[in-house]
Amino acid sequence: MASIDLVGAYARNSLDLLSDPDSNMRMQQVRDLLAGQSWFDVRMTRFGLEGYTPMHWPRLADIVPAGFIWALTPLIGREMAEVVTVTSVPMLYRVPLFFVCIWAAHRIVPSVTTRVVGLAALVLLIQLPFLHIHFRPGLIDHHNLQMIALAVLIGGFVGIRTLKSGVIAAVGLVFGLVIGFDAVPYVASAILALGLLWVFDPQAEQRFLKGFGYGTLALTALCAPIFIPQPWTNVWCDSWTVPVAAILFSSGGVAVLMATWLGNLPHWWQRLFAAILVGGGVLAGLVLLFPACLNPLPLQDPLIDKYWMSGITENSSLSKLVGASGSVVFIWLLPIVALIYFVYSIWLGRLTLEATLPALGMVAVGLLFSAAVSRGIPMLSLATALILTPLLAQFFSQAKSHKFAILFVCASLVFAAGSTIKSIVMPDKTWVTLVDGVRIPEETDAAFCLKPEDVAALRRLPPGLMIAPFGPSEFILRQTLHRTSFAGYHRAKDDNLWVIRWLIAQPEVAKSMLNEHHPRYVFTCKFDTHFKFMAESDPNSFVARLVQDKPPGWVKPVAELSGGGRVYEIFPTK
Repeated sequence: MASIDLVGAYARNSLDLLSDPDSNMRMQQVRDLLAGQSWFDVRMTRFGLEGYTPMHWPRLADIVPAGFIWALTPLIGREMAEVVTVTSVPMLYRVPLFFVCIWAAHRIVPSVTTRVVGLAALVLLIQLPFLHIHFRPGLIDHHNLQMIALAVLIGGFVGIRTLKSGVIAAVGLVFGLVIGFDAVPYVASAILALGLLWVFDPQAEQRFLKGFGYGTLALTALCAPIFIPQPWTNVWCDSWTVPVAAILFSSGGVAVLMATWLGNLPHWWQRLFAAILVGGGVLAGLVLLFPACLNPLPLQDPLIDKYWMSGITENSSLSKLVGASGSVVFIWLLPIVALIYFVYSIWLGRLTLEATLPALGMVAVGLLFSAAVSRGIPMLSLATALILTPLLAQFFSQAKSHKFAILFVCASLVFAAGSTIKSIVMPDKTWVTLVDGVRIPEETDAAFCLKPEDVAALRRLPPGLMIAPFGPSEFILRQTLHRTSFAGYHRAKDDNLWVIRWLIAQPEVAKSMLNEHHPRYVFTCKFDTHFKFMAESDPNSFVARLVQDKPPGWVKPVAELSGGGRVYEIFPTK
């Protein structure tokens, strides 16, 4: 599957595989580290109106790509080392994902052999395309590692919970949050499910809670000095900093209390009340200490919502996606069917509720989360795989059924290869954008006006701050020595807001705003829809004049790009 994805990516001529904006910025962060930037300094150089931007990505996800590049550079050179790294690392991450899924599913159905569970996992992982989104060649961002950590967490929570599985679940929890925060709803669902089971049978969960609690305390104490960026006084609640470490440390303490003192309370309602009181008290205390954590992502400005957040597909709700394409609803049908069948298997006695409730909670929350924000779809696919694999394994354990499974795997691979060949020979219309009668494949150098000759032209310009649309901006940051400041990254909110106001302002107002910040270039592309959408609000705005090729007198073209693209240099004194 990884090889098929690789062939498809190269066939689409996608920006040397790194068309993903986050992966472009990740590569720049890795480069800064290899260039000697402090491990504890997570400011991205050359990004931002002031020349740097603090990132919310701790160094953990930098280790593997940085290690690959460092090891390969003496053998094949730095440029080729980066190409091999961005190609191979996401594909290699599928290996631990595969084995973690087997381990987690096997904990639910320990009576089935590991080989049969692995076969069931293989069938499902091939058949869930959205599970592979973050494992495609070029995607070196943190989401793939986060999904592996989530599978480790859920695997520890399901099945027969022991001291050892509690420690393993703590590994998934702590390292998952060190990597990123996208999985928080799923983590909360698993913890809530465990809490409900503990309320009614505390003795059964005692050993697991001890492992989970002490493991969380130990790993948090270990990871705090290693991954928290300096200075420690930074109160960033969207990444691994002191507030988040304090929350995890407190959670570990609460788990230990539940395993010891709170577990000795005689009545279920007393345990429920005590858990709510202790947990609520801890959260209230942390909010009082770190009030900024009440709103870690302040992105409510109307201009940001209109010209940024509303245009990002992964922020779209289910209703919006279904309105655009009715076939999208099938993404949610499989998890719903799997959930119903899973509950039915519990009713038949094939599975137990106690062993599987955390996984059920994960799927239920995944359905709600991905319906509100489509970025939750890959993790919903992971949750679906974790509850379907045990069911499929039970079926494959029957006589001769595994032979059918092997044939099914082979047929699936043939189908996937055929689909890729078809997409190369006859591209699907959903993968192209129609602009002025010209059909351009999405996420390609032609769509971004960034063919190799265009990148060469940009490199010939003296380095300076270049304002470009989302997508090209991050690519320019990685491929040239220019600075950029406009990207779909939430810590760049204030910079993005200034750029939006500058672009939609009247030309003379935009000129006066150059007293605040001093961009040197503006990058435009005929096929870009971002700047065009901004220009539609006011045909006399600065960005509209650029899109119409009628720039004001204080900018002049300095580079012509393919596809009608152009770079303007700014001369505010004219």
